[in-house]
Amino acid sequence: MKRSPLHDVHIELGAVMSEAGGWEMPAHYGDSQAECRAVREAVGLLDCSHRAKLWAVGKDRANFLNSMVTNDIAGLQIGQGTYAAMVTDKGKMVSDFRIYVFADHLLLEGEAETRAAAYQGLEKYNLGYDCTLEDQTEEWGLLSLRGQGATALAGAVLGKTLELGPPYRCWEGNFSGQKVLLAHDPILGEEALDLFFPAPGLGALWEALRREGGDRLRPVGLSALEVLRIEAGVPRFGVDMNSDVNPMEAGLLNAISFTKGCYIGQEVVAKIDSLGHVNKNLVGLWVEGDTPPAAGSVIFGEGKKTGHITSAAHSPTLGRVVAMGYVHRRFREPGQTIEVELDGRHEKAEVAKTPFYRRAA
Repeated sequence: MKRSPLHDVHIELGAVMSEAGGWEMPAHYGDSQAECRAVREAVGLLDCSHRAKLWAVGKDRANFLNSMVTNDIAGLQIGQGTYAAMVTDKGKMVSDFRIYVFADHLLLEGEAETRAAAYQGLEKYNLGYDCTLEDQTEEWGLLSLRGQGATALAGAVLGKTLELGPPYRCWEGNFSGQKVLLAHDPILGEEALDLFFPAPGLGALWEALRREGGDRLRPVGLSALEVLRIEAGVPRFGVDMNSDVNPMEAGLLNAISFTKGCYIGQEVVAKIDSLGHVNKNLVGLWVEGDTPPAAGSVIFGEGKKTGHITSAAHSPTLGRVVAMGYVHRRFREPGQTIEVELDGRHEKAEVAKTPFYRRAA
C-alpha cells in the first residue's frame, strides 16, 4: 500500500489511518465531528496526496483532451479550469476530473481509484497528437485548505496576496524556492484552495500552514471530508458513480458541454439529452431517525423497490441524516416522500434539493 509523504507526520499527530484508493491515509485525528466543524467554522487542512494527478503536455494537449472529456477544454485560457467527466463510447463513466490550465501543462486531478483506468483510457486514444501524458501522482503532493480564511492563510505562507476568484481558477506561486500550483476547488461549499507541491518538500509546506493557521486551523481526515461532501450533495466516483452510470444519471450537467462537438461517448450523451430524461436519477434524501442507511440499502416508492442508497451520513452541521441514492425518475422531484430500508424496517425519507448545506450569505 502506498503512503503519503506526510505519513510519519500524521502518525505523530495521532491519526487513525485507513485505506483510500490503494493508499494509507488519515481517516481522522480522533474526532471526525470536530474536524467537520473546523471546516464549517474555521479552517481545515487536509492531506489529499493520494488523489490522481495527471499532466498533459505538448502543443496539442488541449485539443486532445477536448476530444476525450465531456466539457469544453479548448476554450479555456491559462489560469482557468473546469469540471469534466471521461466516458466510454457507450457513454458510461470512466472517471471525473477537475482540469486546470497552466502555462506549460494541463493538470487533471481525480479520484485515486480511477488513476490507472483514466491514464490507460487516455493513452489508448492518444494517437497522432503532440501530447504526452505524465502520471505525477506520486511526484506531487496535494494539500487542501477548506474554510473561511483559507485563501488569506495560504497567501501569508506564500508571501503574496491571493484572490480566490471563480471556481476552478488556478495559478502558480512559490514556496521555499519551489513552484506551487494553486487551484480553487469549490466542492464543499466553502472557501477552498488546493496546493500541489513536489512530494519531497510537502512536510515543510504542511508545517508552515499549521504555524500560520495557529488555533484556527485543524488537521482534517478523509472521514470528515466524506461527510462534508455528502452535506454538499457532491457525488463521488467509486461511491455514487461507477462504470455502470452515465453522467446524466449522476446529474453532472456542470461537467458537460452540449455545444463543443465530438468526444468519445458524445453521441450517447447527446441522445440522452434529446430524450429529455434518464430512467434513474441520483438524488439527495433527508432520512428520518439518527442512523444513516448503509450503501446499497433499498429505496421504496409507493411500496415498490425503486432504487438504492449510495452514500449517507449523520450531518453534524445540520443535525440530521442526509443521503444520496438512485431512484426511478418518477421519484426524483424534491419534496416527494419515499422509504429507505434500515435495519429490517422502512424508514421515511424525503427527496431533497441539493446541496443540503449552503453557507449563509
